Formats: sequence, C-alpha cells, structure tokens
Amino acid sequence: MAHGVQPIPAVTAEQMREVDRLMAETYGVSLLQMMELTGRALATFSRSYLIRLDPQGRTVSDGR
Repeated sequence: MAHGVQPIPAVTAEQMREVDRLMAETYGVSLLQMMELTGRALATFSRSYLIRLDPQGRTVSDGR
C-alpha cells in the first residue's frame, strides 16, 4: 500500500448493488454518471500516486 493511502473497505456484490440502487433511486445519479465519477476518481488517484514516483530510468509501455 502506498504511503498515506488509506485502504478502501471491501463490500459484497449484494452491498454494491444496493449502493447502485440507492444512488439511482434516492439520489438520481445514473449508472453512466457513476461510471464517469469512478473514472475521474481513479484518474485523480493514479495521478497523485504516480507523481510521487521517481520517473528517472522508467519507460511507458503499452502493455504488449
């Protein structure tokens, strides 16, 4: 685990379905909006995590 990063509590599939249902029915957030927000949060986390790494001698790979 990265320094200063708090672990995310795990939820069951049933609990996540309930969260999705509540987000849509109670708060009016669509599945598309949830996915966009999730992507943004992941990108923000990744950027803040990776910016702390020393890029010296590292390369970018396309995964192949």
